[in-house]
Amino acid sequence: SDLGIGQTALRYAAKTSALHDQESQFAVLRWAFRLRIMLIVLFSIIAIAVIPVISSSIWHRSELTYLFLLSLLISFFNVLSAVPAIYFQSNNKFIINSIIRTGQLLISFSGILIIALTRKWNIQILVFVTVCASFISSVVFILSVPRKALLSSNDFSLWNTLGFFGLLKPPCTTTVSNNRDNIGHFTLYMIVSSVVVSITLQLDMWLMGAYLNNEQLGLYNAAGKFTLPLVVLLGAINTALWPRVSRATTAEQIKKLMKSTLFFSIILFVGSFLYSLFFPIFIPIIFGKRFTNGIIIGQILSFRYCIALLFIPISVIGYSMDMAKNYWWINIIQLFAVLISDLILLPILGAKGAAISLVINESIGSFLSATLIYKKYKQL
Repeated sequence: SDLGIGQTALRYAAKTSALHDQESQFAVLRWAFRLRIMLIVLFSIIAIAVIPVISSSIWHRSELTYLFLLSLLISFFNVLSAVPAIYFQSNNKFIINSIIRTGQLLISFSGILIIALTRKWNIQILVFVTVCASFISSVVFILSVPRKALLSSNDFSLWNTLGFFGLLKPPCTTTVSNNRDNIGHFTLYMIVSSVVVSITLQLDMWLMGAYLNNEQLGLYNAAGKFTLPLVVLLGAINTALWPRVSRATTAEQIKKLMKSTLFFSIILFVGSFLYSLFFPIFIPIIFGKRFTNGIIIGQILSFRYCIALLFIPISVIGYSMDMAKNYWWINIIQLFAVLISDLILLPILGAKGAAISLVINESIGSFLSATLIYKKYKQL
């Protein structure tokens, strides 16, 4: 996760782009880039200190330490790869963004293809190839954006005037926001929400590692593969929706976008619900009969994304109604709901309990968010 910085950058870069203020747009992109680089460096330092302890004491696989440390490079290259995506999305150039995304995926896939052709399947080579592919894709496509989206002489002026922390302050221009603190507050809310959501989404795997055996973990992972189309669909919707939400600043624009999004979300819910009923049935056909018990897990995990496809697009529009200051505490409630439900259900239902916990998580978040958004919508 980029702690919501990418979404913040996209929001304010799209705002400035809509107002044809390219200098402010570049200022937002450079600020987000600097902030993400700083966070990667900070987290890498923490990871270098913590990973050896986790690998040896918790996972009892100390030989994996250097692989985890090597994979930190992927995070750095991902920061570089995100710059073109944010830039073109903020300008509503989704075709170019899709081409870049596809190109990045093809470069990564080519690395996997090389491993398959040489039959050198092992974790060390896989990590090394992934790092190399990330480096190539980040360098190739970052050349497609203007230099001012990354660096500017103004940055050195900030350094000379305000020092290191001056580089991390949000840009202050009238087209970014009417109040200097708006983008800063939004960023803070997004960081808190992103940290909590990241922990929540990984919590099931951490607890399953403590409570369940390898067979149950295998069932859960196999079932999770069948949610991939829904995950991709949700990501695509968010990618297209964020810039449009950022440009919706008047009550009329927000209402119009809300109505069209809600209609589209209902259609997606119906389609994804049918998918969740029937497609997980193919789990034992693809993975083998021993994965038959994974069908119900796949159906539950897929249903979780049915709820997400119905409510998350609406929640994105909520950012235009000042909902960022509410989402963080909703996410904390979801975190505790998942923790409690996992502790109760995992010993009883196994991997199925973890899947149910995620449905509970999505249901609670959707209910609370939808309730607040409805109240704010009525006040528009």
